[in-house]
Amino acid sequence: MRAIREQRRQCFAGASAVIFGMVSLPFLANALTLAEMRDAAVPFLYGIIGFFGALAFGIFGAGLVVYLVRMSLDNRMYGIDIMIWGVTILFVVVLLIGLLVWIQ
Repeated sequence: MRAIREQRRQCFAGASAVIFGMVSLPFLANALTLAEMRDAAVPFLYGIIGFFGALAFGIFGAGLVVYLVRMSLDNRMYGIDIMIWGVTILFVVVLLIGLLVWIQ
C-alpha cells in the first residue's frame, strides 16, 4: 500500500513538472504571453462552438421531424429524447459562449 502511494506521489510530481514546463517555457523563450495565446485561441474556439451550435439545432430539428412523422408512441418518445439532447447541447453551447465572453 505504501509503495502505491509513493508511486502515485512520484507520478503526480512528474506530471506537475511537465505541466509547469509546458506553461513556463514559452514565457522564457518570449514565444507568447497568456494574453496573446488567449487572443489566438478565442476565434478558433468560437468556430468550434459555432459548429456545435449548428449541430445542436440540427439534432433538435431531426428529433422534431421524428416526433411529427412517426405515429407510434415509442417513436414519439424517441423523437422527444433526440430533442432533449439537442436542447442540452444548445444549453452547453450558450454556457461556453458566456465563458468565452468572460475570458475576453
